Amino acid sequence: MGLNTVIKNAVARAFTALGTSANDGIQQSISFYQVTGTGAYDPATGTKAPTEVLATFDAVIYHSQKREIDGIKMDVSETRAIFQQTEIGFTPTKDDRVVVGSDRFNIVDVHKDPVNATWVLHLRGE
Repeated sequence: MGLNTVIKNAVARAFTALGTSANDGIQQSISFYQVTGTGAYDPATGTKAPTEVLATFDAVIYHSQKREIDGIKMDVSETRAIFQQTEIGFTPTKDDRVVVGSDRFNIVDVHKDPVNATWVLHLRGE
């Protein structure tokens, strides 16, 4: 077993220890909308609606710290979501959207850890 596998297994155990949203755990349920392209043309509006694929899973949500908020790169309405890469089978992009409870967020930036165990999304409220 290589070091990458050991780290990925440790990350999986850590997320399990955090508990699920259904069992009053630290993680919250999020709805992730992957925008996969443009859909059919709507002659009434003259536009093409984006095609979206929905994935719902648990993630750790944490809000920006005061020291991070500069009003340019980080705003008061911004937050981050961290979740295991095994939750989705694709790479998130800035075109995708996230909903946490009733709050809707656009993805500002996407990061992954060096062993590809987690995604960290920088989110900005719509």
